[in-house]
Amino acid sequence: MGSFAAPGRRKVLLALLCACLACGEADAQFGGMGRRRGTDDQSGRQAGSDPTTSEITRLSQSDRTRLALTKARIALGLTRDQEAQWQAYQDAVIALLDAQSAAIGSQTLSGRLDEQTGLLKSRLAGFERLRDAAGKLYSVLTDEQRAMADKTLPAAVPAAYPGPNVSPRG
Repeated sequence: MGSFAAPGRRKVLLALLCACLACGEADAQFGGMGRRRGTDDQSGRQAGSDPTTSEITRLSQSDRTRLALTKARIALGLTRDQEAQWQAYQDAVIALLDAQSAAIGSQTLSGRLDEQTGLLKSRLAGFERLRDAAGKLYSVLTDEQRAMADKTLPAAVPAAYPGPNVSPRG
């Protein structure tokens, strides 16, 4: 048997060490989710016992909507000719998400009602722009793409009304 420090073995050892370090970094970055056993630190339930408990449930509503947009875009396999309509649709969704984070600050009834009314009017206008953008997007999609859009895009529609003082960013 040759020495463990032989040049070929050193390369293998170095590769294994790098892989272990990379896994450790990823484990630390993602909170050790891959190795965790026992209870879920947020709910006290047995980790993995609830199929709805996953990293995606830890994302904000805004992040989940943005992720759904990305997944839909990939699934649609858009052509260059369809990109402009997709971008208009995506911009309308993002505008709704950004408007959702508007702060409600008034402490009076009249002020709060004015803020809420303005918020709802703004959201309605945003949903009308989104509806128009969706119509234009669908007009350039193939039948197969429309079927895929019907499966994927509903998850990328922001909530109609997130409630008072609700921030989608966390």
